[in-house]
Amino acid sequence: MQEPYWWYVLRVKKDKERQVISDFIAAFKSIKPDCEYDVFIMESEKYYHNGKTILGKQYLKRPVFPDYVFIATTLPQEQFVILFGEFIKNSANIIKLLRYPNTSNSVNSQKCRYALSDEERMAMEIRFPNHHCLGRSVGKIVGDRLYITLGPLVGKVGLVQKACDVNSARDYDFIVRKIDRHHRTAIIEMVLFNRPMPMTVALEIIEKR
Repeated sequence: MQEPYWWYVLRVKKDKERQVISDFIAAFKSIKPDCEYDVFIMESEKYYHNGKTILGKQYLKRPVFPDYVFIATTLPQEQFVILFGEFIKNSANIIKLLRYPNTSNSVNSQKCRYALSDEERMAMEIRFPNHHCLGRSVGKIVGDRLYITLGPLVGKVGLVQKACDVNSARDYDFIVRKIDRHHRTAIIEMVLFNRPMPMTVALEIIEKR
């Protein structure tokens, strides 16, 4: 997709992500705006096994942000809201279109912002390069730091602790809320719309000291 383009994020009802994707694609085809678009969910590989029997060490795709649907399009915010505002409002499966906090509720206000900032959008694109899917990573824990040594997050450093605010993690790439070494997953937080959002990623810890 050629610049400039924007990402919009929909909060949807539980287990309705696929339906919303289908409905929104149909809306694009019906309205026929002169733009490029992509409607999708963010996924991550997840390691699965059945009890003591490992099923070929399978990694299956699962949503990283359950109940959220993403829209990438070359439509600027004002046009996007004009064309799809009523569709979003009347959808039985869409809860709301996310916006930055402390901005106006009026779609006509210059202070109202629904599109992700370029910085947050590019951070997501870097982390989810392969068809919006984050592959598995490998890392090691040293003290309260998680160092990613292999995979799409290679070179990133996470702060391992149960609770902290966004400002206290500025020197790190993400906050690690939970690590499940048995299932090879971790719950980390990314910042979207200036708010922390938890995500479950495939992560294998090979060293801890």
